[in-house]
Amino acid sequence: MTKESEINTIVAKAWANHGAVIINDSFVIPGGNKLVSAKPSWLVDENPPIVEFPGYKFTPRIIDIDPPFQILKEKETFEFIVIKNNDTLTFELTDPDYEDPSDPTFRETFKNIFN
Repeated sequence: MTKESEINTIVAKAWANHGAVIINDSFVIPGGNKLVSAKPSWLVDENPPIVEFPGYKFTPRIIDIDPPFQILKEKETFEFIVIKNNDTLTFELTDPDYEDPSDPTFRETFKNIFN
């Protein structure tokens, strides 16, 4: 799924593979998307850390939602909607062109070290 994608489908099957989520064996969603709307009470952390540490916060991802659910995305947007249990959840795709100044790429780090 990219910014240019348009999707309106019922998800019957979703599984993770190397950081991506494969939906209905048809299309791929990056696994790093994040929930930007309120988290419903039914969306719980099924794999919490063995030892909770200060500051740990469950950040729901699309793979944390068990099918079936509906997924909607309009063209030219980084947001997509998931509808499940009468709740509407908004997720945000990662912008591939965004460069986080607090998290440099390997190339930038290498350049800063050796120049």
